[in-house]
Amino acid sequence: MIFEYAAVLTAPSNLYSMMIVLTIFVLIVGRRIYRGIKGRVYSTRRVLSLPILYIFITIASILPSAISNLNFIFTFFLIFAGLIIGLRFGEKVSFFYNTGTLYYKRSVFVLYFWLISLLVRIILYFLIPANFIIDISIDSILALTSGLLIGEAIHIINSKNRFVHPGSV
Repeated sequence: MIFEYAAVLTAPSNLYSMMIVLTIFVLIVGRRIYRGIKGRVYSTRRVLSLPILYIFITIASILPSAISNLNFIFTFFLIFAGLIIGLRFGEKVSFFYNTGTLYYKRSVFVLYFWLISLLVRIILYFLIPANFIIDISIDSILALTSGLLIGEAIHIINSKNRFVHPGSV
């Protein structure tokens, strides 16, 4: 069965699709890592956009596979657990001014967790044949990452309110 699946992946049209997905993945990841390390211009909209997107993706992901209320409860538990982890590791966020504009650098832990979870989700989705366990695994990783990003966003917004411009002291 694995060899049959590998043969399907190497078909020209599937290989072309895989190359497109891989290219998009590399561009997105490269940009996120660069912005995470070098810093991004602060705006509340920018800070909240990724967590909101992840919440919508999580909800869209669990709705078709919602066999029971247990799936919803488990998903919200993972979002809450991720939120606590995000609040804890969101403390590593730093702020700085560049030409009078406020920038922030994300927590390295959250940045790498996001990167690894994205990579694992893509591997599970594209390289392993779908089944119930894989679907639950993808949903679980997505829910935990959503909570982590929400916790970090809350910490970024709260920290920004306490951050003082160096010239105003």
